[in-house]
Amino acid sequence: MGTYINFHGEYKTRSYFEGWYLKHQTDDFMISFIPSFHIDDDGNKFAMIQVITEDKTYKVKYDITEFKTYKRDFYVKVGKSEFSREGIILDIDTEDLKIKGGISYGEFSPLNYNIMGPFKYVPFMQCSHDVLSMHHSIKGNLNINGKVINFDGGRGYIEKDFGTSFPERYIWTQCGFDYGGNNSIMFSVADIPILNYGFEGLIGVIHYKDREYRFTTYLGAKVVYKTNDSLIVKQGKYKFYMKVLNFSNLDLDAPVSGKMDRIIREGLKCKVNYKLIGPEKLIFDVINENASVEWEL
Repeated sequence: MGTYINFHGEYKTRSYFEGWYLKHQTDDFMISFIPSFHIDDDGNKFAMIQVITEDKTYKVKYDITEFKTYKRDFYVKVGKSEFSREGIILDIDTEDLKIKGGISYGEFSPLNYNIMGPFKYVPFMQCSHDVLSMHHSIKGNLNINGKVINFDGGRGYIEKDFGTSFPERYIWTQCGFDYGGNNSIMFSVADIPILNYGFEGLIGVIHYKDREYRFTTYLGAKVVYKTNDSLIVKQGKYKFYMKVLNFSNLDLDAPVSGKMDRIIREGLKCKVNYKLIGPEKLIFDVINENASVEWEL
């Protein structure tokens, strides 16, 4: 597991956020949770849980006294809800959202090494990223606004971000799919400012049939084409294609200098075509209706 599994906000005093993105999917249902920690420009601290369903997003703000985390492992508690490598326990009760129950996790599928590579040592990064698990089995039940959803036999995915703000312009996608194995994709392209310098950064990883394919700026990957619904990336003799065929457009809060003052676009359940082409052969060409896409371009 990469070093970024640790909590980094303990000694931060202003303009900081740290959030974990936990996605859960079955053949019939998808839901994601984003527990997060925030400090605004004035040093005021608060915690939050965002909930993303297929057709709506919710946000619940908490006093910082209701936030707890372990510095050396993945454990986050916000209010009465807990998120850890063992699973999640949800207890949210607001006027428009009531969730109670639990989902347990199987063994995590971490990356071979941290997705940031050498950039994890670069100071003044606006936003750093890590993937805790590309895929893991899930089981359990959640009662969501009076409807019980069973997650047995489903799959999960977990990543995290921390820093001061989300990139001004970026596109992100994630998808877990079978296609002969427990396969998973995560790609993100973003404008990266460092002091007075900026560049287009790329991080992407594919777990396919027990192999890891990695496309990143530090390995020489280049963006050939990019729009809010398409992406073509080339690295050496490999090419990755993404084309969104059907997009569900939801508003989601995102951090600016620690505060959640920005609206971005997310589709939790989208129909997307992914292709991976290797040296002189097609590795896969899959269309999946459980892909997630997020962008601000």
